[in-house]
Amino acid sequence: MFDQEFHARKATPTTCFDADAFPSPNPDLPFVLKLVAPDRGAAMAGQDRPVELDRYASLADAMFAAVVLAQEVGPDVAPHMMVILDREERLVLAGELADGAIAWCNPVLSAPEARSVLREASGLRARASQAAGWREHGFVAHLRRRADQLEGRLVDPLWRAIAARALQVAA
Repeated sequence: MFDQEFHARKATPTTCFDADAFPSPNPDLPFVLKLVAPDRGAAMAGQDRPVELDRYASLADAMFAAVVLAQEVGPDVAPHMMVILDREERLVLAGELADGAIAWCNPVLSAPEARSVLREASGLRARASQAAGWREHGFVAHLRRRADQLEGRLVDPLWRAIAARALQVAA
């Protein structure tokens, strides 16, 4: 499944990640690659929405496209989370795009591990909210980024084993 040839269209990224810079995705393909706003607070407030980059026939194609995009993005772009979702918008895999590479988040392997990750991410977000009142913007950004990385591990239970295997094959 993961050793097939890549046939997906190659997207040409821009540094501002304008949705108009990418071709119209084919809604019939099952895997969607999205770029999530670097400021999740803005995204949650409806001020910035994830950009759907393209759709792919396989998880391997979507992962490859994410790697290609990461390599084409310059180091001056702020870190972004990229997610691969299935047709039902379930999280299949997530990773952080930064410095010309993508660091995939290792999916949790069990429900107890998912609860632990969720508790830790919630704690980080609470600390970030508290630090925002102190005007510690760098620290707040760091805490939110770390919470995003942790939440990227919360792969849907249907995809956990497949995502873990895909990361082993890709390594």
